[in-house]
Amino acid sequence: MQPLKFVIASIFLIASHFAFSQASTQTPPCEAKDGITPICNVNAPEDFEQLPDGKHLLISQIPGGKSHGSAGGLAVLNLSDDKITPLEIKSEFKAGWGDNDCNEPLDTLAPHGISLSSRPNGSTEILAVNHHQRESIERLELVKEKNGYSAIWRGCVLSRDNGMFNDVDGANDGSFVATIMIDRSLRTSADGFDKMLSGDNTGWLVEWDKESGLTRLPANESPFNNGIQLGHDGNSIIFSAWTAKQLRIYDRIKHRISQQIELPFHPDNITQREDGTLIIAGIHELASWKSCVLAKSPFCETGFTVIAFDMDSQKITPIFNAKAGLMSGASAAFQIDNTLYIGTYSGDRMLKVSL
Repeated sequence: MQPLKFVIASIFLIASHFAFSQASTQTPPCEAKDGITPICNVNAPEDFEQLPDGKHLLISQIPGGKSHGSAGGLAVLNLSDDKITPLEIKSEFKAGWGDNDCNEPLDTLAPHGISLSSRPNGSTEILAVNHHQRESIERLELVKEKNGYSAIWRGCVLSRDNGMFNDVDGANDGSFVATIMIDRSLRTSADGFDKMLSGDNTGWLVEWDKESGLTRLPANESPFNNGIQLGHDGNSIIFSAWTAKQLRIYDRIKHRISQQIELPFHPDNITQREDGTLIIAGIHELASWKSCVLAKSPFCETGFTVIAFDMDSQKITPIFNAKAGLMSGASAAFQIDNTLYIGTYSGDRMLKVSL
């Protein structure tokens, strides 16, 4: 995952999710097998959100994930036929959607983490972490067309304190919370790469509302903050401490991390099932992440796991486990009934798994 001038050669553009495994290998054929159907011709489907109609998924395609230089962008997956359509974006700034000083649209959106929420007026908003031209949260209005969807860019929020965003989650009052994975100075420091993977604290949490703007929340520094989700009551934040193999829960009232939940894998993005259960995907190991990224391999083997996490009971339920070679790792999963959709930070496919 990376910054202002988008250059995939910079390993830090992909840093927040490009945790590859062992050696690179040939890309496997795009063929269904054993209840697993690859959905191909998609560029690094890094994060998902279900659209309000329940019939489509919004996909964040992180740039560079397929051919180390390829474009990303938002796309829509039709769940009935697995067809993927790029999301057309028009631009019309609207005051009140973001910061007043962030009022110019991008030439190209380079999305990372995404979130869908309802605006106070009932419209649907897309929040998208962006690393191209500026480090920002871009704010778009989803538009239902006769034969699909489009979006209108409405504004944005710029990063502060030299932070590099990873993921975002919006509330229905127009506010949002987001993870900062690293200070952007790590991109150019001699030991930045090792520091990023060390398990040391590299990131923090921020929140935004139209009265206060973007502010840094106190007492939550963590190792490579990744996926994020607001709790049911809005008073807690669940987020992934990626290199620490932990979910962490932040108390917004007491301003402290109240829980650290150990996991047997490196948790990435967090999505929410219809019943409120959180679905979390992540890769098994980081040891060869560095060599595989530097080699710019089109396919890198890494195993991954998907779990369900119930916030109320704190129960963790394994959903899917994959050995190395099935896909280039996993960054997100979304469950609809007995079907699991799995995305990745790299490669040319996502997976559709019958549970």
